[in-house]
Amino acid sequence: MTEERLDRRVTSSVDHQESQDEIYARYEQLAGDSCTRFVHNSGAYRFTNEPLGDLLSVDLSLERPVLTITASGDPICLFAGLGAHVIDAVDVSYFANAWAEYKLQGLRSLEQKDFWRVFADEKSTWATFPFDLAVSAKAKSLFTAKANSPSEKMIKATDVFQNAGYAAANPHSAGCYDSKNYSSFQQPVRDASVRFYPTDFTTFYSVENVPSAHYGSIYVSNVLDHLRNHQTQDVDFSPRFMDPVIDALVSHVAGDGQLIINFQWENRALGGATTSLARHDFTLTPIARNSKYTGCGAMYIAQKKQGKK
Repeated sequence: MTEERLDRRVTSSVDHQESQDEIYARYEQLAGDSCTRFVHNSGAYRFTNEPLGDLLSVDLSLERPVLTITASGDPICLFAGLGAHVIDAVDVSYFANAWAEYKLQGLRSLEQKDFWRVFADEKSTWATFPFDLAVSAKAKSLFTAKANSPSEKMIKATDVFQNAGYAAANPHSAGCYDSKNYSSFQQPVRDASVRFYPTDFTTFYSVENVPSAHYGSIYVSNVLDHLRNHQTQDVDFSPRFMDPVIDALVSHVAGDGQLIINFQWENRALGGATTSLARHDFTLTPIARNSKYTGCGAMYIAQKKQGKK
């Protein structure tokens, strides 16, 4: 990569002056690696399998920029709907980012019943998909071919989505697509500036030269449950692999900000994360569950202990 191209990275995640396709073009020149099992061609999740709606009862720090895993795109829609003005979304999967672009534009432009029919209904097919939404050229290139399969159920499209068990997930648990919240979310979502970065939490900060303490909130999703040993490819929550991720997260969240984490599968990463966060005087607090928002595991907020600097 030339020095000129490197220089363009300096403020890209801060001022959102680059177009989405310019960002994608830069990352195509970077080999990169993933701290989890997911890679560039991993399928997208149609909807969350986490109880995201539980965050509706929490006082989130959204005044500063927000960093989130792209995942199903639902975290982006939720944070934007709640008032986040600037959102950086990272996900090593190009399909995840492309799907989230479509979903975000769908929320901005479609009525709730149409959004639900197109994106959420398990019976939805590609015949009704809004391919003409204002997404990046990269996103269009990944999904346009599905127009040739109009009768295929979207839930069965494992060439772009995770397998059916996860692909449907639970749109109700996102907290932002039901009729109660949808209309009130639309204008804030239209006003939000969102950029997608096809990388992971371990490399994003250096590639984009993100200032320390830049984010008010960072949504980690269940990334910590997927940490892997690069040699064995097995999941590994030991300090060797947990600490670098936690260190990077903590150093880029504001002193009064928060990390939002989903722990799944019997909290297999919870112990390692708790120990690693304690090194920075951060404590984990579980978010109260709302039975309306079913999903795997539980949501936690990690914040610096009061009085600590």
